[in-house]
Amino acid sequence: MSLRAIFPAGLKQALLRARLRLRGRRIRLGSGARIDSFDEFEGHASLNPGAAVYGSRVGRWSYFGDHSLVIYSDVGAFCSVAPHVVIGGGIHPTASVTTSPLFYSALRNPWGSFPGALSAADELPKTHVGNDVWIGYSAVVLPGVRVGDGAVIGAGAIVTRDVEPYAIVAGVPAKAIRSRFDPSDVEWLLGLSWWNWPDERLKELRPQFSSIASLREALGSTAGPVRRHEGIHA
Repeated sequence: MSLRAIFPAGLKQALLRARLRLRGRRIRLGSGARIDSFDEFEGHASLNPGAAVYGSRVGRWSYFGDHSLVIYSDVGAFCSVAPHVVIGGGIHPTASVTTSPLFYSALRNPWGSFPGALSAADELPKTHVGNDVWIGYSAVVLPGVRVGDGAVIGAGAIVTRDVEPYAIVAGVPAKAIRSRFDPSDVEWLLGLSWWNWPDERLKELRPQFSSIASLREALGSTAGPVRRHEGIHA
């Protein structure tokens, strides 16, 4: 029997929070924020009032604005998600006779399972959001899309295809406007992968994060080898 069947919603959320605390995860949940037992949190994260994260993995120090919704997604560390953003979710086939889930879904279908139903992976393709991604107010990232590290998604954008690392995209459908940095700097940042560093090191280097030049100077030759990348990092 599921937790939902046994406990009221408020108690279920309290139990999920307690379990996270026992595992050393500091998750701040605003009023009405919701998580489920399938979520995985890497470390500290914040869900503002009304935000919901279901069936997803969340990297450390990412936050989700008021009434944002994340479904079956992999969200990296240090991501900034504005209010009313939607990331991931399910799909509805459009080539068949009807788009009603009763005729294609095997997930909690009140009519039961049947031959030819979509698999869970087909119905809920995983959405990937890289590290240090900023997603603006009311943007939508469609299911199965991959957003690269360091990307920026403009307010109100609808992202229908993959976004390259450190690209700025906007519009409906979202299109690339420009890159945040020169290609050599993008390559360097991806090789650096600073989001994987310990918090203490990042705290010490915070003043140098004001510019790539400052960070390069502070690190000198200690940054390690540059990791080459191909396509999307998420």
